[in-house]
Amino acid sequence: MQFSDTNLAPTLEGTKCYRRHNYVVVEKKLGWNEAKVNCESLGGHLADIKSLEEEMFIENYAIQSHAENALWIGGTDVQEEGTFLWLDGTKLDDWYTNWNSREPNNNNRLSQPENCLLIEMVEGTWKWGDASHAYKCKSLCEFN
Repeated sequence: MQFSDTNLAPTLEGTKCYRRHNYVVVEKKLGWNEAKVNCESLGGHLADIKSLEEEMFIENYAIQSHAENALWIGGTDVQEEGTFLWLDGTKLDDWYTNWNSREPNNNNRLSQPENCLLIEMVEGTWKWGDASHAYKCKSLCEFN
């Protein structure tokens, strides 16, 4: 891991920078809890997306080559069902949201609650959905 001179955020291979925040896709497929711990062990956190501009940057520069995959981001409603919070404790609804239609729905075929947030390609557009913490996918880490 290297640090850039301008903002002290780590620079990992494949890192993309937006407004002094760096983003990197972790290729290893993990459950949400493991992805959270992994990003923290790298010195960051699962990404939060708090504006349309930030999401557009992430879509166009950080995750554009990962359209076949869902990626974990840092939201959860584990504290109160239906109230999604970013890992910093702020409500998603107080910022920007990009839910897929009929999401969040806390509904899966395995009868496990869907308390964790991911971003995935749906009919050619990146959208957010909730999924079980046990689902394994890539993740998007953010470094401030």
